[in-house]
Order: sequence, then structure tokens, then C-alpha cells
Amino acid sequence: MKKKINIDRPKIDSAEIASHRDFSNILSQFNGLVKPPFYKTGWFITTVAGVVGIALLTTAIQLSTNTPKQELATISDSAPPVDAIVIDSLKKIEEFNYDEDTPCINPPVKEMDIAFTTYKIDAQLGGTLTHPSGTIITVPGLAFEDLSGNLITGEVQLKFRELNNPIDYMCSGIPMDYDSLGHAMVLESDGMLEIRGFQNDIAVRIAPNKVIECAVATTNQSTRFNAYVLNEESKNWEYKGKPKLVKEDVFINDFTHTPMENSYTQQDLTILESAKDKASLIYANAKASVTYHQKTTPQKPISNGNKNRQFVLDVNPSEFPELATYKNLVFEVVKNDPNFSASVYSEQWDDVRLAKKPNSSNYLLSLFKKGTKKTFSVFPIFNGADLNLAMKKFDKQLESYNKELQNRKTKETEAKTDFEKKLQQWEKAKYDFYEQEMAKKNQVANQAKLTIVAKVLKVERFGVWNLDCGIALPNGAKSNIAFADNKGNKIEVGAINLFEKGKNTIYTYAKQDFKRFKYTPEETNVIIGFLPGDKIGIVNSSVFKNIENKKEHTFEMEIKKITPKLLENLRTEFAI
Repeated sequence: MKKKINIDRPKIDSAEIASHRDFSNILSQFNGLVKPPFYKTGWFITTVAGVVGIALLTTAIQLSTNTPKQELATISDSAPPVDAIVIDSLKKIEEFNYDEDTPCINPPVKEMDIAFTTYKIDAQLGGTLTHPSGTIITVPGLAFEDLSGNLITGEVQLKFRELNNPIDYMCSGIPMDYDSLGHAMVLESDGMLEIRGFQNDIAVRIAPNKVIECAVATTNQSTRFNAYVLNEESKNWEYKGKPKLVKEDVFINDFTHTPMENSYTQQDLTILESAKDKASLIYANAKASVTYHQKTTPQKPISNGNKNRQFVLDVNPSEFPELATYKNLVFEVVKNDPNFSASVYSEQWDDVRLAKKPNSSNYLLSLFKKGTKKTFSVFPIFNGADLNLAMKKFDKQLESYNKELQNRKTKETEAKTDFEKKLQQWEKAKYDFYEQEMAKKNQVANQAKLTIVAKVLKVERFGVWNLDCGIALPNGAKSNIAFADNKGNKIEVGAINLFEKGKNTIYTYAKQDFKRFKYTPEETNVIIGFLPGDKIGIVNSSVFKNIENKKEHTFEMEIKKITPKLLENLRTEFAI
């Protein structure tokens, strides 16, 4: 379920603040401050896996305008300390090779990329911004300069986004590979953000000796995560030390959420479903109408034919007005008619009758004699003047047929469009209704306690910043892999992403790495690869149980169309 944020909660008074927080405890963590800072508190939703309690809190850190700030996070040397490096009998592997002109951040499908939120701020005064997730962005005054080094005043646009889920990392195309003193690793994230600055759509940069503080809201109190910034030129992560950890126990006894743009009741769903079903029936009938009409295609007149299968008949114009204008009609038995043989010409017949064959341009010719009847499917043969007349009649029939066919196809297209629209309305309403119901169930009726944690990143340059811990690559099993669909057809995949459930990271394998694909059998593994036509292929965890100790293996991929709903379901599946 998506997080819902109440950004319009009324400001709380000092009595309520005092009843919930001991600020002196929190502020004691900031050594060296001449004047104590304070937090501006809002509300945000944090969902803790396995815990029903959801709390809303926004924490911001502000300093006195008369007193210089002290750093909230320690920025150490460019290389991490020894205890920050995971050296667990790691083996070097070949690094992922980017083409020279391949951008460092390269989303696999542009439409799936994670969107930015744009904020406006006075460059001269600075200010504090609160992101819907609860993250606080504190910008000092005169913090920006143009690319020539000139300080900027006026309005600056800050583009900001957070990525907190393995699916977000995959969709954004931000690499998770990390080289630690020659050891290939990946970064397991506790929160990632990207921040960019612009003035009049022209990029700006953070001025020297200025930092933007981002207090990232989280419930993870672990101190094993370090700060990193992505160097987009070298395509590697730079270690930036440990973030400052600020935490506070919050007691809450209510839960609020921002209502959706459209609210639905069960009755609304019933009405929309009925409209969808009606549109579906209209579309089915229109489609069937086209199919039926196509079976009535006029038959072009045939001349000459096989004289060994023909009969000359005098036709009564009153019975067959469509044949009244023809004088020398010949009828030929259709090929492979089981009732016809050449012997019919040597027998004496008492009567002959011609009838129109239902739903066909052919006729039924019946021969009679005492105790015997033979019926053949026949069609007229036209020659001479009769052929000219028949062709003129055929041209008119074909013109009328095509006009009617186009009319029916137009109605089919309109019915299809209307059905798809009503289907989409019904599915969206059904999804929103589910979200509403889940929000109601998650309302906290009784007082709950939650420890709110903020990890403060000191952003000294624009780009991608990450709270991460380096972890080893999978090394438990090795196989030469390929991919196929459920029918065994080979699938060409350019690159794949390996997910281990419970770990907030992804392992990316280029095609050249398929021959030495490694994974950990003890983990719950899932593979996702991007395919042409806005599709993805998924290898579910159950498949891995059958490949242990196999030197070569072809994975069966489940092919799915990329939709916002599919991505949301995947985010939920891989949520930490």
C-alpha cells in the first residue's frame, strides 16, 4: 500500500510538544553548539514491516541565525575505515563495462524512471523544505553559484527524489556496484536520494564551503550504514563517512491520511462494473457483426470452367430474380462434391430442381427419378454477354459490401474504445477502493510507540547520495545461464537484475556475465530482465530450487507487460 501523507495537520501547541518529547535529550547529541537547535515537527507515515502501528512525524534541525552551525555528520577521508569494508574472502570479478558514452545513470525504460519533485527556494535566504516522506532539506543562504563560480540570488529550483526500494534502483538505472580497495561489491541501501539545482532551467552548483543538510527519515537504527555520493564521471561511489543519527521515541494515538483525489463506495464499484459489462457486450456484438459480414463477400463471376461437370438449365425468373437477366446459364458442380459422378449424364432423369443454398452464393441442383434423388452444390458459369452483365452487377455488389464493412468496422472501433475506457475506470476505482479500505484498517485506535530516526546527509555537491553498506556479491553457486519463455522459445536478454528478498539492493549482470552467473542458493532469489516492447521477464524464486549444482541452465521467464500496477506490486513484494 502506498504511503499517505497528511501535510495539512494543524500545528500542535507547546503543551502537546512537551507531553511527547524530551528535546534536551535529543539536543545533547549535538556537541559544540552555542545555542540549542530545535525541530519543526510535522507528520509523515512510516510503515514498519510486520508491525501494524504507523506513525507520522517530520523532524527538522534549525540553528540560530547568530551562531555558526556545527557539523552534524563526520566526513572522513575519501577511503572508508577498515571496519567499514566487508572483506569476507571476496574474489575480484570483472567490473561491469560501460561504453564510453553510456551515461552513469541510465534508466532501462524512460517511462518507468522515478519522478522528481520540484521545490522553489530563495537562493539568498535559503530555507527548509519538507518532503512528503518526512525527509527535511535544510538550505543555507547564498548556497548556490553558477558554473563560472558566481554567487546566485533569486529563485532556484531544487529537483529532489528518494529511492528506497530495489525496484526503484532498477527503474532509475542508478548503479549499485561499488569497488572497495579492489574488491567488487554492491551497496545495500538504507535510503537513496538525488538532488539537482537549476535557475531558469540552467544547472547550478553548491557553492564552496556550503552544504545542504538532508535529514532522511527512517525507522532503521542500525549504524552500519555509511554515506556515499555517486561520481558520475568515474562511475563509482565515493565514501563520505558516517551520517549523524538522530532518534526520538514518539507516542501517538491517532492516524490520519490524505484522502485520494477520488473516493469510491461499494455502490460506485457496482455501477462502474455494470457499465463495463454493458460496453463489453456491445463491443462483442460489433465484432461479431464484422465477422458475419465478411462471410458474405460477393463472389466474382466465373467463366468457362470444367465442361465435364456442367449442366445447362432454363431458370424460372420468378423463382430466381437474380438470374433473370441472363440467357444462356450454365451451372457447374463444385469440385470434390461427393454426390457427383460422370454417370449422371448417361441416366434418364424425370425432374430437375434448382434451389438457393442458404448463406452461400452457390445453388443446390437436385435430379429426380423414381426412387432416386441426387443433389449437387453448383455455381453459375457466365460467358459472352452474360459475363459482362455479371461483372457489372458484381462491381456494384462489391462497392456496397465494402461500404457496409467499413461502417461495421467503425462501430467496432468505437465500441472497443468505449469498452477499454470503462474497463480502465472500473479497474482504477477498484484499486483506489482497496487502498481506501486498507488505509481505514491501518488507523491506529490505541496509543502506540515508535522510534523515529533521522540520518543526516551533508550534501556538498548535487547528485545521487546514498546511505549504504557494502556487501559481498553472491558466491554460493555458479552456472552458465540462458532464458526461454514457457513454450521453450529462446529469449534474448541484454542484462538482468538479481534480487535477494530481504536485501535492499540489486545485483546487475551484463550479458557477458551469463556464463559465470553466481547466486546464493540459501537466499530467496528472483531475476528480472527487460525485454523489447515494454515487457519484462521474471524468474520466480521457486525455479532456483531446481538448478543447484548445474553447470548450465535455461531459466523459464514469465513475460509481463510493464504497467504502473505491476511495478507497485513488485515494490510491495521487495519492500524491506
